This record gives sequence, C-alpha cells and structure tokens, in this order.
Amino acid sequence: MSLLDTIMGKVNDVAAKVGVTPDQVQQLTATLQNKLGDGTDQLAAIEQTAREHGVPVEKIQALMAHAGEAESIASQIGGLAKGIFNKN
Repeated sequence: MSLLDTIMGKVNDVAAKVGVTPDQVQQLTATLQNKLGDGTDQLAAIEQTAREHGVPVEKIQALMAHAGEAESIASQIGGLAKGIFNKN
C-alpha cells in the first residue's frame, strides 16, 4: 500500500485533521500522485500541487504527514502479525 493509498483509505479522517474537505483530499492526492509518478521530486510536487489547488503548502505537507503516520502504524501492525504467525 502506497502512502497515497493510505490517505485515500482514511479520507474523512485525514480531511478533518488537515482542515480541507474530503473532495479536496481526493483532488490533492490525485494531483500529487501524478506529479510524483512522473518523476517530479517531492518538494516540487508539493509546491506545484499547492499552487494548482490554491491551498497552502503546509496543508499538502500535513496531508503527507498524516498519511505517513498511518502507514507507519500499519507497518508496525504488519510486523507484529508476522512475528506472531511466523514463529518457529
């Protein structure tokens, strides 16, 4: 699961935390994913996405931060499950 997939899985929660609407989260995420997918570096992708959607860069950074937190938690849970089920 990618960082951006994580955002989309919790769109309402992320929207409330970042201070944008769920529709904006979807639009921002799609734009950001396209820019990162075409090779744009992360900082430039964030700045371009913010400019194109008329939101502060800080909102895009917060969006990414919340997704990173969720991905980290999911990774930790996955590691715990692996440890439990792959005991020798």
